[in-house]
Amino acid sequence: MDDKTTNALLTVDLTREEFIDFRYVMDRFAGMGRGRWTRAIIMSLFSLSLIVLALVELVKEGQADWLTGIVGLLMLLVSLLIAVLEPVILKKRAGRAYDQSIAAGYSYYGTVRLYSDRIEKEGTEQTVTIPINGTAFFLECKEMMVWGSDRTRSIVLPARYLTAESAAALRHAADRIPTGHRRFNGRVVPQGQVPAPVMTEKPTVLWEQTVTYTLEEFQ
Repeated sequence: MDDKTTNALLTVDLTREEFIDFRYVMDRFAGMGRGRWTRAIIMSLFSLSLIVLALVELVKEGQADWLTGIVGLLMLLVSLLIAVLEPVILKKRAGRAYDQSIAAGYSYYGTVRLYSDRIEKEGTEQTVTIPINGTAFFLECKEMMVWGSDRTRSIVLPARYLTAESAAALRHAADRIPTGHRRFNGRVVPQGQVPAPVMTEKPTVLWEQTVTYTLEEFQ
C-alpha cells in the first residue's frame, strides 16, 4: 500500500453466469450490440415498406412485384435475427470461452485495490492495472461495474461483492474518466456485506477470587 490508496479494497470472483453478463454488457455498450435494436427497427421498417409496395402493385396492376416482396421478407427476417439471435449466439460463445479458460486453469479470483491514479486487480497469475485517465473506460449497470482499457484485461466487479461504500468510491473515481468513456444503464445494486468491526474492549469480569491450595488438598 502507498499513500495513494483509497478506502476501496475488495476480493472478487466471476461465476459463469456473471462472465456471460459481462460479455453481454460489453457488447451492448461498446460492441456490435450498441444500437442493435435501432438497426433492427430501421431494417424492419424498410422491409415492411417493400412488402407494402409489392402489395399495392398487386392491387393496382393485378400482379405483384414478387422480387420486391421477397427482398422485403428477407430483410424482415434478417432484422429479426439481429434482434433475437445475435444475443443468444453471443451468450453461448461467452459461456464456451469461460469454460475453456477454467479448463485451462485460469482463475478469475483476485483482490481489487483502488488508488487515486489507477485501479488494480491482483490475481494468482497476474496483476491487471488500469490507469484512471483517458485510456480507461467505465461501465455500470445493476449487475456489475466494469473498468477496462484497450491495453489490458477488464476488471469486473459483480454486485454481490460491492458494498454501498465501495461502489460510491469506484463511481467517484470514474468521474475522472472522460465523459465519452463512461456508460451507465442504471446504478449497481450492492449486495456485499460490510465487515463487522473487531471488538477491542476487554470483557467484563463478573466474579473473581484467588484460591490457594495446601499440599494435602492438591494431592
